[in-house]
Amino acid sequence: MLTMAVAIVFDLVAAGVALVCTVAVGTAVHELSHATVLHVAGIPCRFSVFPSREERGPFRAGLSRPLATVTPVTISESVSPWTLRLAAMMPLVLLAPFALVAASTVPNPYEVGDPVWVAASIGWAACALPSPQDFSLLWYPEEAIASHAAETATASQTRS
Repeated sequence: MLTMAVAIVFDLVAAGVALVCTVAVGTAVHELSHATVLHVAGIPCRFSVFPSREERGPFRAGLSRPLATVTPVTISESVSPWTLRLAAMMPLVLLAPFALVAASTVPNPYEVGDPVWVAASIGWAACALPSPQDFSLLWYPEEAIASHAAETATASQTRS
């Protein structure tokens, strides 16, 4: 009886560690998927891990702030809104491994019964979901382009 209780506790701890690690890696991959589209489109961007770590420390910043961010450096007004829409929805590509499950190429992690695989697959799928900022960029890319162009113009005028 005690051995089974220890095994259950071990499984729960292992699943928790797997979930946290998968979400941390998945968040970075989520942001890198945005950066990949922006880079291919010729839009320079900045990738930051723990962007507000200086003021809070890495652990507290990770709990209350984004783990990673991608920020375009400059966006010209000639950029197609569809480029930004594609960049916003690119994290959905993280769901590609689940297409292999649907095609019966790999086993379903939920049917395997291992809590570590279940937790890792839930964390990975959660990282594929677009954020509210991603949806905002999907629906209003023209406003983002205009706003960024205005900010860039203001910044260049203040430097002159």
